Amino acid sequence: MLNVATNVHSSICSCYSLFSEFCKTGFISCLFRTGLVPPAVAQSLMGKSGETLMVLMILMAVTSTGSAEVMAITSIIVYDLYQIHLKPFRRITDSNCCVLCGKSRGRMANRRDQCECSSMTDCTACVQDDK
Repeated sequence: MLNVATNVHSSICSCYSLFSEFCKTGFISCLFRTGLVPPAVAQSLMGKSGETLMVLMILMAVTSTGSAEVMAITSIIVYDLYQIHLKPFRRITDSNCCVLCGKSRGRMANRRDQCECSSMTDCTACVQDDK
């Protein structure tokens, strides 16, 4: 399935080929060297509305790119900084909740919702880390 950018690109290239074939002027080759083929083709095909649509299309592409960059930076901040360094443990609701998983601990806990995390005293890596 072709996306919008591919369709726009192929249609503008086709129109440029037709214009360069029929016009035979240096104006078209000058536009090609400067990279202004899409606006020139839109202007010659649709006039003022073509110019407006080209500006709108470029504005939408830049806005979409900026939005994606903001989402990427936000996910880096949340998942790599906040959750690891600033707030690594879950908020505990009472003294009988596990800090790691948030489930209940002890004899009074429901069997289905009971914490299964190992204790720090049983963990060999934790003991080595405390030395």
